[in-house]
Amino acid sequence: MLTSQDLYPVLTHIELRLLICNACNGDGEVNCAKCNGSGSVPTNCFECKGNGKIDSGKGMIECDVCNGTGKVDDKCKECFGGGLVMCETCDGTGNVPDK
Repeated sequence: MLTSQDLYPVLTHIELRLLICNACNGDGEVNCAKCNGSGSVPTNCFECKGNGKIDSGKGMIECDVCNGTGKVDDKCKECFGGGLVMCETCDGTGNVPDK
């Protein structure tokens, strides 16, 4: 019958082989899904409320904040403007265990 003392040398010398994570190529980070890695997310312009035009008192004119697009880029709240987030596949280590 095997005892824990018999198994001790075996249990202490188990090697865990690590492979480079395919999801992040070993970087530990991936492009942010919310902003596609750009670091910013387009939102409605605060000045024209997304219309692209404002009332000047003499008629409607192009909004100078968004240049008439109705959109402005805000810093992404998911990646804090960095464009990258931690890889969930490898928990940011860049490695995964070999199966």
